[in-house]
Amino acid sequence: MQNRNYCIDLFRIIFTIGVIIGHIYCNIYQADYVATYGVELTSIHNIFTDGFFIISGIFISQGLERQLNNNNIAKEKLFLEFNKKRLQRLLGPALFVTIIKATIDLYFEFGLKGFIHIFTKLLQYWPSLFMLNCINGFPGNNVCWYVSSLFWAGILVSAIYVYQNEKKCYLFIVLFFLSFSYIYINFGNDNLGENPMVATFISVGLIRAVCLLSLGILVNLVAEYLKTNFELTKEKKTHIYIGMTEILCTCIMIYCSTRRGMDQSCFLLWPSLCVLCIVFLTHSEIVYKSVCNRATNRIVGFLSKYTYIIYLSHTLLLQNIKHLDLGKKYDPFYVYFSLVLYSIIVGILIFYIESFIRKSLKKDIEIVLRKKQQKNY
Repeated sequence: MQNRNYCIDLFRIIFTIGVIIGHIYCNIYQADYVATYGVELTSIHNIFTDGFFIISGIFISQGLERQLNNNNIAKEKLFLEFNKKRLQRLLGPALFVTIIKATIDLYFEFGLKGFIHIFTKLLQYWPSLFMLNCINGFPGNNVCWYVSSLFWAGILVSAIYVYQNEKKCYLFIVLFFLSFSYIYINFGNDNLGENPMVATFISVGLIRAVCLLSLGILVNLVAEYLKTNFELTKEKKTHIYIGMTEILCTCIMIYCSTRRGMDQSCFLLWPSLCVLCIVFLTHSEIVYKSVCNRATNRIVGFLSKYTYIIYLSHTLLLQNIKHLDLGKKYDPFYVYFSLVLYSIIVGILIFYIESFIRKSLKKDIEIVLRKKQQKNY
């Protein structure tokens, strides 16, 4: 059996491209109410962001389960170490992209008008340092609402997973339905990342993250339960059932992502994605043989590690292209293809630049600390 589930990684790539396509539509076509080949892609970026949260919930469950089973360490240490790694993984790229965005915004808005205006504007980005973007209504890098919500909701669900391990299934079911009940009522608002605010200080984006991370964790728990307690057959008819399930769920996801506007029917994406993930997690060998091969695995494995930084950085380009009127000058296919490709290339470049700077800073800090220790001795 494969150690890495490339089908889940493929979802991350599809969702990243879907978010980029949705933002391209909003920035280029939506203002003029122009449909792309008869389709108005007004909701695809919001819906596919939900998919990111569900997959993140699966990864959180898998990571914590491995540590709980393999390590005889105190729960407090496990919890702190797990979230320390999450913070390092999430904060570095988010902060680097926020600095780039702040620089671009300041240049286009103020130019060289004055230090005071620039300094005042920079103060708006301080929440990025503390993962508070768009959770309490603070300004900053608007894409980072996802990072902040993912981080703080991840702390909550990981605490339940570690400290209430025996009751976790029941608690996540309750947590999912409590958060879902509020999201369902408010679904369809223009910006689920920030508004409407709950009791003036908690955003629906945070509740949305709690809801979907809980759902992703439940998906992984169900998959593990099926693999442990049932003998999953590998007969020929199983291939047929899996193929039919994949086609049905894929059609539902396409239907949800290409609807005009957002309403409660978009929630159909959630069960469709959950069913597909359970199939991929429980019948990975069959799916690998029917969908993936060595070549596609290499491509998927290569691109999947850049999805996070591509998601964060793609708006750097899109927010400044409205004035170019690309939708009126070129065919939609070329616009979408070129901007998606450009976003991927820019994201990969930013990934390596950020990695180089982070490693260099870490190395310099280690040298300074080592010299300080040598002086003390």
